[in-house]
Amino acid sequence: MRSFRSALPLFVLLSYAASSAEAIDVVVRRSGAAREGGKLSKMTKTEVTITKQVGGDAVVPVNDIAWIEHDGAPASMGLGRAALDAGQLDVAQKQLEQAQTEAASTDNAALRGDLDFLLAKVFALRALTDASQAAEAARRLNDYLSKNRDHYRYFDAQLLLGDVAIVGGDAATAVAAFTAAAAAPWKDYQMAAQIGQGRTLLAQQNVDAAQREFDAVAATSPQTPAETSRRLQAMLGQARCLSLKGQHQAAIQILEKVIDESSTADTRLQAEAYLLQGDCFVAMGASPKEAIMAYLHIDVIPALARETDFHAQALYHLARLWNQVGQPDRAREAADSLLGQYPESEWAKKLGG
Repeated sequence: MRSFRSALPLFVLLSYAASSAEAIDVVVRRSGAAREGGKLSKMTKTEVTITKQVGGDAVVPVNDIAWIEHDGAPASMGLGRAALDAGQLDVAQKQLEQAQTEAASTDNAALRGDLDFLLAKVFALRALTDASQAAEAARRLNDYLSKNRDHYRYFDAQLLLGDVAIVGGDAATAVAAFTAAAAAPWKDYQMAAQIGQGRTLLAQQNVDAAQREFDAVAATSPQTPAETSRRLQAMLGQARCLSLKGQHQAAIQILEKVIDESSTADTRLQAEAYLLQGDCFVAMGASPKEAIMAYLHIDVIPALARETDFHAQALYHLARLWNQVGQPDRAREAADSLLGQYPESEWAKKLGG
C-alpha cells in the first residue's frame, strides 16, 4: 500500500517545496485567480495585504482566500491541510498536531492561528458525524476565536461554530455564531449566516420560521459563484422543510434543480441533495430502487463520500434498503462500511441497535 505522502498529488508536494525555497508567503485564491506571493504585511478578519518584491501591495479580501502558505511553515502543515480537504480526518489531525509542535517557537501569529483553526475544523467535521465530539469542537473553535479576533479564518470559524452548536443542541450559541458571521461584509457570508439561522430554527422544530429564512436567501439574485452556491444551499433548506410538511414531490423537484445547477466541485451541496432525495423517496413509500440510486451517489462517488456525515447516513439507509430488493450481500457490505468507517456515529449506533 502506498504511504499517504506518496499518494498526494505531485503538484501539492511541489507547491510546498517551492514556497519554502522562495521564502515567501503565498495567498491561494478561491476564485482561481493568480496567487499572490510576497510578505504578509497585514492581516484583518476581512482582508490580507501581501507586499511584493516588485509591484507594491496586493490586498486580497478574505472571502477569496482558500488558504495561505506561510513562509517557514512546516511541511506537515501542508500535508495536514491536504488530508483535511480529502476527508482523511485522522491523518489530518496527526499531521497538524505535528505541525503545531514544530511551529511552537515561531513568532508568526498568523501561522499559529491557521493551525489552531485547521485543528478545530478537524474536530468540527467529526462532530457533524459524531455529536459526542461537539463539545470538544466548540471548545477548540472558541479558543481560536478568543485568540484570533483579527485573523482571516474568523468568519469561517463562526460558521463552523454555528454548525457544531446545532449538532450539540446549543441553539443559543448557534444563533450567536451565525449573528457574528452575518457581520461579514460579503453577501455570500451573509447568506450563509441566514441559512445557518434557518437550520437552527429547523433543529428546534420551527419549520415555518426556518422556511422563511431559506425562502429569503433562495429569492436573491446571485452575482458570484459563491453566492450561487449559497442560494442552492437555501434551496436545500426549502426542500427539507417541504419534506417535513409531507410535500415530498415538491421537495424532489427542488432537489433536482439543485443537483442540475450546482458545480461538481461543490461536493457538500451535491451530497446533501442526493441524501435528501433518497429520504424523500423513502418517505413517499416509492420503489426502494429510486432511494437506493440517490444514496448510492454518495457512496460510490469518492468526492461525495468525503462528506462523512452525509456518507454515514447514506450507508445506514443502504444497509436497510438493499435487503428490500433482495440483495442481502450488498446490505451487509453497506453495514460493514458504516460500522467500520463511522463506528461512533449516531447512524452506526442506530443500525447496531
